[in-house]
Amino acid sequence: MITKPWSSGFNFQDEILRIVPVWVRFPNLPLCCWGSDSLSRIGSLIGVPLFADDCTSKQLRILFARLLIEVDVTKDLPKEVLIQDHSRVTIKQKVEYDWLPPFCKACNSVGHDCSVKKSVGARFQPAPTGPAQ
Repeated sequence: MITKPWSSGFNFQDEILRIVPVWVRFPNLPLCCWGSDSLSRIGSLIGVPLFADDCTSKQLRILFARLLIEVDVTKDLPKEVLIQDHSRVTIKQKVEYDWLPPFCKACNSVGHDCSVKKSVGARFQPAPTGPAQ
């Protein structure tokens, strides 16, 4: 659930949900980038970092760092970012999203995508009834 402060001019028809918190993974992130300042700067390349998961904060799992980041789903999100380590070496860091909400650019709304065709399932066919044998 996403909540937002109420204002007297709020109108459901005009409101577009754009900013959504999303878990973002940085696989094989160099250990020199695991400090809270470094993680915050890296997360800022994507959106507004909120916090790291417990395993990342305590460095219990070093396969990937995982941050909760507020992202604007109306914009294309990067699949990789460029970061610099302490010796100014630039690294291309892969970015993975645990889940992204569907966003329809035609309707400008979160929750569905008009461009995705829905498949029509097979209709229910009752079993033929006939004389019992």
